[in-house]
Amino acid sequence: MQTRLVLACTFSLHDMLAQYNLLPAAHCAPALEGNFNESKSQRVHQIVDGGNFAPVSSASAAPATRNIAILHSTRVSDQDLRCFQAGLGSSNIWQASIVKAGEAFGQYGGSHGHDVLRSFIRGKHVNLIVAAGGVSSQASASEELAAVQIPFIYMSGRAPNPPSSPNDGKFCGVILNIFPQYSNALIRFNTMGISRGDVWLIQNYNADMTTGELVEWGYNNNSFRFFESSAGTDNPDPLDDAAVARAFDQEWIRFLRLYPRPKGLIVNPDPYFRLKAQLFKSAIKKAFGNIPVCYPFNDYSPSSPDFLLPNGPALTSATTTDINNAYYQLGGRAAAVLDHLTSGPIPGIRIDSKMWNGSSWIVV
Repeated sequence: MQTRLVLACTFSLHDMLAQYNLLPAAHCAPALEGNFNESKSQRVHQIVDGGNFAPVSSASAAPATRNIAILHSTRVSDQDLRCFQAGLGSSNIWQASIVKAGEAFGQYGGSHGHDVLRSFIRGKHVNLIVAAGGVSSQASASEELAAVQIPFIYMSGRAPNPPSSPNDGKFCGVILNIFPQYSNALIRFNTMGISRGDVWLIQNYNADMTTGELVEWGYNNNSFRFFESSAGTDNPDPLDDAAVARAFDQEWIRFLRLYPRPKGLIVNPDPYFRLKAQLFKSAIKKAFGNIPVCYPFNDYSPSSPDFLLPNGPALTSATTTDINNAYYQLGGRAAAVLDHLTSGPIPGIRIDSKMWNGSSWIVV
């Protein structure tokens, strides 16, 4: 059976957030349209936008419709959704209706905290929340759903403690486990004649993963946080490329006022950096020329002397059924939750999380 998915943007962030008096800016995601081949006729996926569900009828006896709301700290790309869809797979007992509930476009931390992300979740009458886009999204879902009988899954660079709800299926997720792979980057720098003392970890002060990652990296080792200030500095509006470029340039100027010129950089997996990957990369080249940089994801299109984080996870893949991509695994966690929604709004058993170990996804 072939199913056609259409995702059209009919809302603005301003409209969605006006009732919370959060921000005036309006953001809109591009349309998604594509064809998907289902392996079983009993299940149909429909993705819609703005909170309105549109289940699709099945050719056979209709299984139960399960409504899924997905949110992100920046944006969910077409390919992200396709990989998630592939991992979700097919079922004889349910069909999935997916709503793209909200994209924060970097409005986390700073003056926003978790307000924007939590607003995407608040009041949703769905069977499952998908919190993609890192630790900030995961933490926002955990806070907003603490007293709400809706399960959630997350994708995060670091694991919460515990990684899955211990006694039921309230939450589980996909853990990119980025930090342990930094040691591989340092080995690569060493082969270039660059010691750890000349390599800097680059983070975003607004990201929730920063503090925990910094503890593991070590306070005595070189690190620098974009947008760090006593008053807090928001991530620049990603729709204004000129403003983003100026902000990135200003941060590197601040770096050079404080520290000597680096010989190598490791860029952490911050969602905002990834959203503006090419501008971020250009700002580094402008500030430091051709020093080698380790990038976490293919979005940066690294070329020598730059390199991709050795043994790091792939977020998505052009081959959507590639089990090694993280969004495919996220779809698998969603399916595991939906399979166990048999006697109430929360699965009655623990649902395992998946974590990247440098070569494959393992159960944690």
